[in-house]
Amino acid sequence: MTRLIRIRWRNLMLFFLALVGVIFFAIGWSGWPEEKNETSPTSANVIKMPVDAAQEDDGGANYFVDSRMGRQRARGQQLETLRGIINNPASKQEIRSEAQQSIMTISEKISTEMELESLIRAKGFDDAVVYLKDNNATVVVKSDALTPEEAARICDLVSRGTGMSEQNIVIIPTR
Repeated sequence: MTRLIRIRWRNLMLFFLALVGVIFFAIGWSGWPEEKNETSPTSANVIKMPVDAAQEDDGGANYFVDSRMGRQRARGQQLETLRGIINNPASKQEIRSEAQQSIMTISEKISTEMELESLIRAKGFDDAVVYLKDNNATVVVKSDALTPEEAARICDLVSRGTGMSEQNIVIIPTR
């Protein structure tokens, strides 16, 4: 026996609209294919370099960017954990207070590190990353080598900005 399938007009329209929606979604997701016009003014002014070549010959800039991003990511995770403790109604008040104090300490470190990095750049160095621990500081400076005078200037800046003694400050030149 032959079975006749009845398709209602409304169901057919819903199927068609869903199909059109999927097509638009796919085009929007991957972008509409563009024609490549090699003579357009925008493509004439842009030089495209292979990704590997840009990473190899960046003069060490990636180190400083990656260091800041890694530090920011780690601090973000610490802050998220501390906020979870503060917002947890089961946490004791004493633990909440310690978490709030830790958040304040982290915020102060972030501010001090950013300020010191700016001051070091203002002293004529291309870039710097400052890591502050409890009672010591590590400064990575973009430089082939540091003269004793340059090291003393950096050490003095960090010492005045943090209140640490100069023997607790380590300076590392790098490219």
